Amino acid sequence: LKLDMFSAQDLLLNGANLSTGGGVQVMLDLISTLNDSETFEVVIVAHYRYLHLLPPGTKILSIQDVVGSNNYRASLDNIVLRLKPDLVFTVFGPSYWRPKNVMHVMGFAKPLLPGWHFNLIKVFGWKIGVILIKNILQFFLILRQSDALWTETNYVRRFLSRFTNKRIWVVPNAINSNLKAYKSQDIADSSFRI
Repeated sequence: LKLDMFSAQDLLLNGANLSTGGGVQVMLDLISTLNDSETFEVVIVAHYRYLHLLPPGTKILSIQDVVGSNNYRASLDNIVLRLKPDLVFTVFGPSYWRPKNVMHVMGFAKPLLPGWHFNLIKVFGWKIGVILIKNILQFFLILRQSDALWTETNYVRRFLSRFTNKRIWVVPNAINSNLKAYKSQDIADSSFRI
């Protein structure tokens, strides 16, 4: 992530909407990168179940509200009102919330985009159709709730640019920060076997 792409000094990293898997890992990698930066003052908003994963010394605000509920949105609004960040950066959307009076950059990583895979309905039936409709609604929610977007490939950036004039950054998915500490010889010498 190129940190100098934003002029913000105070950054609120929103990971409160993340539930499992790759999104949580991306959040942890972003936290690692941002903690190494002297450019930003960063506060992380995360769901309470991920607090044990965050590095020591990280400024954390925890919320326990159900994602998308009125309490969830009110909690995030209160955090923004209290901290007055220059930028809210939601790891991946939809965030089910839009901050007031501050720029909101949101990550986009939806696997099924509008216009893709409609033949899947013919093959797999109505269940896949429900998933597609849900993803299409989330796609438009992401566009509505963000001021700018980031994604992991140029292909997706070009696709998104057909639907919006918002600024879209590409941040390629890279090696997990946990692996950076290892040298290739350490990995080769390990007892890991398949």
